[in-house]
Amino acid sequence: MVRALIGRNGKNIKLIQEQSNTRINFKDRDGAEDKLCIIRGSIEACNVAENLILDFINNQPVLESEDIWVPVACIGKIIGRCGEKISEIRSLSGAKLVVSDDEQTLTTKRVTIKGTQEQINVAKSLIEDIVEQAQQSRQRLE
Repeated sequence: MVRALIGRNGKNIKLIQEQSNTRINFKDRDGAEDKLCIIRGSIEACNVAENLILDFINNQPVLESEDIWVPVACIGKIIGRCGEKISEIRSLSGAKLVVSDDEQTLTTKRVTIKGTQEQINVAKSLIEDIVEQAQQSRQRLE
């Protein structure tokens, strides 16, 4: 969350500092994953900064992760030539996709989809369409 709060090139945290007339720093805490947020300024300015930070955190989308199992025979269609198809799915859905290489099943592979529930649903739908088309093509050939 700290990375998102800081933003690319510090854009978000700079904006909060400007709006609240404060200085904001983050400090590592021993043995903890989270960081300590230090806000410097007048009491009123610090309260404004704290509220802006809380608003930012509360407005962040909830990211989830979902695994789906795809027939091994369809994985190539999902990845596409040079990764073109999986890049298209990522672009259209906004989700992150990872095709697992560690599965030892002969018939299916795990695809992990990460993003908001809406992004996951879009990616799943696109993948399901590809699988359905691939299976229909295979049935016509038989």
